[in-house]
Amino acid sequence: MTLTESVGRIMLFDEVLTMSARMAAATGDLVNEKRYDAFDPQLTMEIDKVRAILPRSEIERFVAETDEANLALVSMERQAFALVHQGKRQDALNLLNSPEYLRLKIVYADGMEKTVKAATAMIEEDVLNRRVLSFWLAAVNAVGTLLLLATWFFAIRSARSWAAERREASAARLQAQDELVRKEKLALLGQVADRVGHELRNPLGVMNNAVYFLQAVLSDADDTTREYLGIIKDEIADAERIVSDLLDAVRTKTPHPEKVEVGELMQQVLRKCDVPPSVTVHLDIPETLPAIRVDPVQMRQVFWNLFTNAVEAMPDGGELKIRADEDQAAHTVTVRIMDNGSGITQEHQANLFQPMFTTKARRVGLGLVVVKNLTQANGGSVGVESIPGKGSEFIVTLPSAN
Repeated sequence: MTLTESVGRIMLFDEVLTMSARMAAATGDLVNEKRYDAFDPQLTMEIDKVRAILPRSEIERFVAETDEANLALVSMERQAFALVHQGKRQDALNLLNSPEYLRLKIVYADGMEKTVKAATAMIEEDVLNRRVLSFWLAAVNAVGTLLLLATWFFAIRSARSWAAERREASAARLQAQDELVRKEKLALLGQVADRVGHELRNPLGVMNNAVYFLQAVLSDADDTTREYLGIIKDEIADAERIVSDLLDAVRTKTPHPEKVEVGELMQQVLRKCDVPPSVTVHLDIPETLPAIRVDPVQMRQVFWNLFTNAVEAMPDGGELKIRADEDQAAHTVTVRIMDNGSGITQEHQANLFQPMFTTKARRVGLGLVVVKNLTQANGGSVGVESIPGKGSEFIVTLPSAN
């Protein structure tokens, strides 16, 4: 068997082993393990054949490098099968998509590439040293080298394409899992939200009226009394906001879209926001920007949440920038809300729109859930980009009215 054929079979068997392990982890079907057991010794046999074809020490080193990576990959894949037997399929999937596993796949491919390059150099050296060979033999060797390189080129391209596809599939799977967890949390909240919300709103209303009455009849009270009445009123307002967020998070009403001017919408929301003097607002809305088609009440709530979060991220002051632009091809308008506050870590960004996730004290983590639900209900999307220590940018894309 030629070197080219052995390289091709090695790439094929390696792919069969990888897919068998991942299919077992994804489906729990251990028939894939039997297939793995059948092809594992065949891969080892092909690697041994390459050793025999290329016995020189410089070639042996690269083959050994490939073999070492293969043994480590087999060990991790065997661990994955063991996890599947224990019912830990998610752990098995995580193992087979871990940075170490992907690193070994790259080492394996690099080892194969070095082996073929060294083999090519060996062939060229032999051609130069054996000048007694006839011209036709040299031509045949050259053609063989080109075929070998072509085979390796397609093998490497396939391996790289496989790695890219797996990364995309892994990202899509994680996104789907996050969305599933999000929906499960919202469903759980929905089971208790209505009853708890109504039961809390009644006593909160009574308490709010009582504070209003006391502030009216104790207008000449001392500073301490007025201060504590103010604290009670603020706490009631916080509790009412939490109840409203809870109900809005699990009960998104059907939007009533209409034509809305973006600049006017931003001004309306800013007037309702408590922006301290230490925060400077920069509004950049082009006059030629088309209107959007959304529910104005719902989108005011979306942008109020985002503006408030941006201001709270800058307790020592800073800049709140609001910029909008149009994508004519997509028929959308994008609004960007930027601050230069503390920023958000990569780990927290992944959970930012999950119910009950928050990094703030005295919050329950529902504000951004409401933002995402209402934005999606209006045919839009919301995302975030952030650098810890430098600030955050929330990006809201909405359908234009054109």
